[in-house]
Amino acid sequence: MSVHQLFDVSVLFATGAAATRAYQAVFGATPENAKVTFGALNVLSTLSTTPMPAEGLDLRLEGALPLGEAYIGVKLGLLDAFTGRRTFGPSDAFAANGGRMREASRLVLALLDHGGHAVVLHKAAGTVKSAGRFRDQLRDVSNPEVRPFAAWLDFLASAEADGFQCRSYGLPHYFGRPNVSAVASGASDDTFTLERTMQAVQFACGRLAADPTLDEPPAAFEVPVAYRLGARSPSLPGAHDSTYRWDAATDDDGLMLTLRCAELPARHPARLWDANPAQVPLDVYRRALEELLQRRYAGDGFQGTDGLLYEAREGLPPIALEVFTRDDGVVLITTVGTGRSRAPAGLVEYATEHAEFLVVARADTPATRTALLNLAELSLITTARGGLKDFDGFPPSPNGPNGLGLIIAPMNDLPLGSARPLAYRLFMPVTAVEYVNYRTLDVEARRAWFAANAPSFAAIASRWPLPTAA
Repeated sequence: MSVHQLFDVSVLFATGAAATRAYQAVFGATPENAKVTFGALNVLSTLSTTPMPAEGLDLRLEGALPLGEAYIGVKLGLLDAFTGRRTFGPSDAFAANGGRMREASRLVLALLDHGGHAVVLHKAAGTVKSAGRFRDQLRDVSNPEVRPFAAWLDFLASAEADGFQCRSYGLPHYFGRPNVSAVASGASDDTFTLERTMQAVQFACGRLAADPTLDEPPAAFEVPVAYRLGARSPSLPGAHDSTYRWDAATDDDGLMLTLRCAELPARHPARLWDANPAQVPLDVYRRALEELLQRRYAGDGFQGTDGLLYEAREGLPPIALEVFTRDDGVVLITTVGTGRSRAPAGLVEYATEHAEFLVVARADTPATRTALLNLAELSLITTARGGLKDFDGFPPSPNGPNGLGLIIAPMNDLPLGSARPLAYRLFMPVTAVEYVNYRTLDVEARRAWFAANAPSFAAIASRWPLPTAA
């Protein structure tokens, strides 16, 4: 019999001695196959001082994580949650007092606190999560508002012949609910459709696993485009949230819930954008750009870390700033919103009527954000021919960063649609001499200048002055 049949969850340890100490500390029992009690939870436990067999383990999330030399395996009662639900009816897995999965979360956390370095979710296709990842997903399980369903699940996206399939693993055994699968058609580079498909799976899983008011799967889920996977039950959409309706059908004897969204193709932001950018709701536009930028910059080590929506001056649309950071401290700060509104002086023939703007700096500071916001607002009101998108930049002035000038350089367009480019422009500080020289160059010469003078994001960031201590 495989370990995946014997256990619901295991915690891996570097040595047998470490596992033995953890077993005694957490269970207060002799390390042997034993029925033990942890809080309100009765479990069957096993201490093994041999390595966890690698067969059937999914290390996709953790790569070369060492399995260690010992593990503690746990079976969360005699019945899996799906059988228990059919036998005894629904129960709240995260009830504050004795909820099965809240207690199981506390148990695993206790074993990690005593030296465990990874968790194996045997009933979520053998998924292995590092201690750090599992802790991050659990959050504070002592808080009754925290309902960390995602810690116990795995999510997988795969390409199909004409689109995508995303699905979950682990809901039946841990939460007594069907796993969720969502399918959608789309091209292989259709980031928006792929993300909406995975978002629908994660939203539905959260409602099924962590919402105690939902007794049975509904006929459809209205998924807010702004939803992000977290450690709480997903909030229902508000009156002003853009949503996509995913119809649900249960099959496989109740073990699988399949979602499909008939309205996604017609309400895809690329289709709306090509027809008329003003038709794209701001929250849809913002989410689509966030995901395009995350994919574009992930290879350079950047991760999205912050996003703030600003109410611009009266009569102008709101502007969001999205911040992407990486380990060396370099930050990308980009506008999201200026491109959705047509700049009054932008020229269609130059494809400059819509654009977003980017700053690459060494620190995310209020001064940097303010400078970018001011430039973004200027792009929406200037009557200069071509608009801010066609300016060479701003000469050095006392109001500039340490007296430096700013050039405005084109980046690769953002592929929000196929028929209408969304221009992307970089603001970068330059010296007075560089500013004069840059303005004399043609397009090809400017590319060569950039390659020589700003060869990397780190080099661009170094041009911004570091903030001074107050």
